Amino acid sequence: MEKRENISMSIIKRLPRYYRFLQSLKDNGIVRISSKELADRMGLTASQIRHDFNSFGGFGQQGYGYNVPELQKRIGGQITAKFCVWIRN
Repeated sequence: MEKRENISMSIIKRLPRYYRFLQSLKDNGIVRISSKELADRMGLTASQIRHDFNSFGGFGQQGYGYNVPELQKRIGGQITAKFCVWIRN
């Protein structure tokens, strides 16, 4: 899926929360999670989770869910990229 350059500030602000939550899942040995299960655990909606993640490239598979380590790695990359842009500006 193609990346979008204009990610809303509300999504950017949620990225660290996603990152920390995914780390806790990894620490507990969870390697795959659906958007519904992630949403239930985080107090969000599955639709919001999918929308947020699709804003910077899709990596979930319908019927499979998200690979937790891969998703955390990609979100970490987004956090780093956004931080670098803020520093330059």
